[in-house]
Amino acid sequence: MSSEILLETERLRLRQLNTHDIEDLVTLNSDPQVMEYIHPGSTSSVEQESKAVDRIRELCRDKPGFGVWAIETRADNEFIGLALLKELYDTGENEVGYRLIPSAWGRGYATEISRALVQHGFDTLGLDLIVGITFPGNEASRRVLEKSGLKYAGERTYEQCKSIVPELSYFRIERPQFDLFYGRIANRKVFAP
Repeated sequence: MSSEILLETERLRLRQLNTHDIEDLVTLNSDPQVMEYIHPGSTSSVEQESKAVDRIRELCRDKPGFGVWAIETRADNEFIGLALLKELYDTGENEVGYRLIPSAWGRGYATEISRALVQHGFDTLGLDLIVGITFPGNEASRRVLEKSGLKYAGERTYEQCKSIVPELSYFRIERPQFDLFYGRIANRKVFAP
């Protein structure tokens, strides 16, 4: 597997972001449907995304195995969104997350990639805890996190997003729950190393 590729699932690939992704990122991060539960009303620009790609590539270099990656389909290498496993603000906790273009919604992609990242976090990186956050009322993301083994653990306030939403729904999974949950759903790896 190329060093640009973090992991692959049955249908998807996570790879490093690069300058060829900038237009796709502008489209993704300016789509009102996509941003409804992330940062309502926000838009993006080529300049913003170019800077973001540079910051993300630096994060991936500085903390191997952590970061934000492009999600693409293995069948045709189509960019369909972003996935992440990185520190949640300054909490010391590691967050799993994703963002998909609307045409990729409803196909199980978010669950497939979230499960693979949870497994990567525990099996490859040796984490003891992985968390996820979502806007209250975002039932689709709530289901993805739950299908990935994370359990609802209340509402949390984060200074970095208080101006957008006062509280976020907080989910978590610890290593013992991971071992139990992933042992129950399959006796195989979710992704192929």
